[in-house]
Amino acid sequence: MANDELGVVHTNIARPDPADVAALAAYGVATVHEAMGRVGLLRPYIRPVYPAARVCGPAVTVLLQPGDNWMLHVAAEQVREGDVLVAACTTESEDGFFGELLATSLRSRGCRGLVIDGGVRDVADLEKMASTDGLTGVYNRAFLDRELEKSVKHAKRFKDMWFSVLIVDVNGLKQINDTYGHAAGDKLIVEVASMLKSVCRETDVVARIGGDEFAVLMPSTNRVQAQILLKRIREAQADLNVVVSPSVGVHLSIPVRISIGLASSDEDDPELVMKIADDLMYADKQRFYAEAGVAARIAR
Repeated sequence: MANDELGVVHTNIARPDPADVAALAAYGVATVHEAMGRVGLLRPYIRPVYPAARVCGPAVTVLLQPGDNWMLHVAAEQVREGDVLVAACTTESEDGFFGELLATSLRSRGCRGLVIDGGVRDVADLEKMASTDGLTGVYNRAFLDRELEKSVKHAKRFKDMWFSVLIVDVNGLKQINDTYGHAAGDKLIVEVASMLKSVCRETDVVARIGGDEFAVLMPSTNRVQAQILLKRIREAQADLNVVVSPSVGVHLSIPVRISIGLASSDEDDPELVMKIADDLMYADKQRFYAEAGVAARIAR
């Protein structure tokens, strides 16, 4: 980008195939935007603000004047799901260009991350945002993957350093969304997340890993110990309901039902614990819907 293009907004951004982006991400590629001819904007001292930061995606680039974060707002409007915003300054500047407000805007648009050669405010809040799910406040998949990797390494290195994983899936979310709207579905997801946080221990990692799917990583926990937590979750779920309002003045209380799979490294290969728990969750879900179908036929 030439300096005489300052203030020019390009709204028709050519993006690579998502499959190519995913393939490049596996190699840790950090210079794709340079291969596209955008060179000389960022300096070699650029480093992650927080440890373990990794990101790959199509670049939306913006050139800033010192202290001018308005162009960041303009660039945010061009961002699409999966993009990475790359922001450089025309000269050395430590002004606080970026903070929680802009991060919230970018997150709502599906931005994967920001690379910026300038000052950043609200770093503690940004670190928290990078590790948590925006809807529920529990940890996100990226944070879970990092913690799971640590648990797997410890379990393989130390004989009695076990860990367990619960995979929890919300039953009937699509029906709730289709019948009562996505706001009701979001409320259901939030209720399940709140229940899991209230039941699990402080040492457990509760994370939302998909639209209606959660995982609970239990460090230093074998299968017998994990089954105690599983029982507590089942007991809490039995009393859990979500209230929806299909019309003005009408309120319905709908029972929340979940499917759960449990696996532990004291009985299974540490590398396979997550997959085994996921498989067991799907088996539990199939039983739930099979029984629900029988109940529906009996009711008719």
